[in-house]
Amino acid sequence: MKVTADIYAVLITQTLDALATMIVLPTIPFYALSLGANAFTISLLGSAYNLSQMVCSPALGALSDRVGRKTVMVVGLMGQALCNGAMSYSESVAALLAVRVAVGMALSTGPVEMAYIMDSVHSESDLSHVLALQRFMTSAGALLGPLVAR
Repeated sequence: MKVTADIYAVLITQTLDALATMIVLPTIPFYALSLGANAFTISLLGSAYNLSQMVCSPALGALSDRVGRKTVMVVGLMGQALCNGAMSYSESVAALLAVRVAVGMALSTGPVEMAYIMDSVHSESDLSHVLALQRFMTSAGALLGPLVAR
């Protein structure tokens, strides 16, 4: 099975998403504590991220049907980068919480990426190969994140 360049681009995007998330994620509780957060507030940071992803994923899926999947994926990746930078400038727990919500919104592109793969890969055997490659690359990004952050 020959994986096309566009599918590799999506897989690399997913790898970068996982890498960036796992670079930032281990530092958030310590940063939040330095801003005066308590344990409950720190747990809200993760919940807010996941809630915003849950709410925004269908909207980004519908948007990608209108403006194109590639556009939505690129904007999501750029949004993540901007939000990760903005997190470092948060001067309050409320600002950090707002940025975590924004990161969740930006990274609501998972269904868009999956739709792109499903649209582009037509045979079932090729699809199983691409999905296995997707899982491997995303896991690699997540595993490398803390090493890069070190």
